[in-house]
Amino acid sequence: MMHRVTQHLLRNNMSELDEIYVSMSLRSFAISLVAIFVPIYLYKLGYHLQSIFYFYMLIYVFEAIFEYLSGRLVSHFGAKHIIALSLPLMALSFVFLLSLDVYHWPLWFLALTNAIPLSFFWLPYHDDLSKAKHRKSIGKEMGMLQILINTSSALGPLIGGVVAYRFGIQYTFVLATVAMFVAMIPLFRSPEIVKRRPLEMKNFNVMKNMKDMVAYGGLGLENISSTIVWPLILFLILSNYEKIGFIATVALFASILVSIFMGKLTDKYNKRKVLKVSSLIHSFSVSTRFLATTINAAYLINIVSSVTHVVMFVPFVSEFYSRADEEPRTEYILGMEIAVDVARAVGFAILMFATYFLSFIGVLYLGILLGVIGAFLTMFITSPIRKEKTIKLQSEIARARI
Repeated sequence: MMHRVTQHLLRNNMSELDEIYVSMSLRSFAISLVAIFVPIYLYKLGYHLQSIFYFYMLIYVFEAIFEYLSGRLVSHFGAKHIIALSLPLMALSFVFLLSLDVYHWPLWFLALTNAIPLSFFWLPYHDDLSKAKHRKSIGKEMGMLQILINTSSALGPLIGGVVAYRFGIQYTFVLATVAMFVAMIPLFRSPEIVKRRPLEMKNFNVMKNMKDMVAYGGLGLENISSTIVWPLILFLILSNYEKIGFIATVALFASILVSIFMGKLTDKYNKRKVLKVSSLIHSFSVSTRFLATTINAAYLINIVSSVTHVVMFVPFVSEFYSRADEEPRTEYILGMEIAVDVARAVGFAILMFATYFLSFIGVLYLGILLGVIGAFLTMFITSPIRKEKTIKLQSEIARARI
């Protein structure tokens, strides 16, 4: 199956969706090389848990601030150009992290260098993908994207963990930097036609989209638990970069087949009902992280929670991109991105202040609880309400204008 996928992606006449598939896969590989190890890296350099949460809180405060600039740039230059700009900036942020033990950069500066490329990536990525996807097969397409992301992300922690353990974490950052630059190459296999228009946030109705903002914010809280808190718990249990990389890889590979199933299920049945059930399932599986006290339990829980994350994520993003068709696209995505940044910043602020009152492990358990709540909130995203023909016509008009 992967051989057919590779042939499809490497053909000369790549579509817009294919470009996103390849570039996102390469970026995911680069990020996964180091992302799971960053909180552990900071911890091993002597930063207290409070400082680590402060660092991540600042990232999302800065990211929320720069989201508007990202939206303006997308409206003026086009999504792919801004994605391409974000990739070398992210590579540069790796360089600053890598040199932290030498130059002792202030955490606010490191947070800023991480936040700018994040804001310049996610908004244009969602904008571009929401236009490139096909509404009738959106579940299948999101499932395929998740397969590619999970495959590349599965290789990242394993390779990154081995490199970090054998040679040092700095070589993992170097490898990630190179991969980030390579991710730029597929973006411009087809031209980007830009219809310049002003970004008008007055067209984004906050009250109308409040449920979507809450749901997307919930996804951010779940992300805090999965990508920051959970790796720290794994480090307490495993105490080894290589083992943590291996456990992450096994879990991601286990979720690949589920991505295929969920893509088909999302297209076949009511997306809203599928999302409600899957959000509850994932919320429960995240709660089992409280039980991770041994290596075997950590392996099992990590596999289960990675699989149920896919079960929740595929129908969620399918609903999200369908909703983007019904709203002023860039303004809607900008509103959602600001919402998730605020949710993450608040989540990290809660954990940071909790360090004054709770033990180390108590704070991590609070982080798991935030993940449980966040996974539950994802079910509240609003279902698309316009008829298929109306949406299809508007989509064609939007494509002609851009």
